[in-house]
Amino acid sequence: MACSVTFLLVRRLLDLLRLGPSPDQKDVEIAVLAHELTVLRRQVARPRYSPAEPGRTLAGATSASWASAASLA
Repeated sequence: MACSVTFLLVRRLLDLLRLGPSPDQKDVEIAVLAHELTVLRRQVARPRYSPAEPGRTLAGATSASWASAASLA
């Protein structure tokens, strides 16, 4: 908590001395980051599952847990 208080005090001091980023720069940075996020979301392909997929996933998880349990015994 001391670090966060120190950070806030330093941040306010820099704002008073006009050494920190201006609100315009902050707004531009937020807009650029939001745009980058939307572009990245478009690039990532969503996985397409078949109707049998949940059964295969469950079967794989069950057999893996049985295998690990058998190795412990």
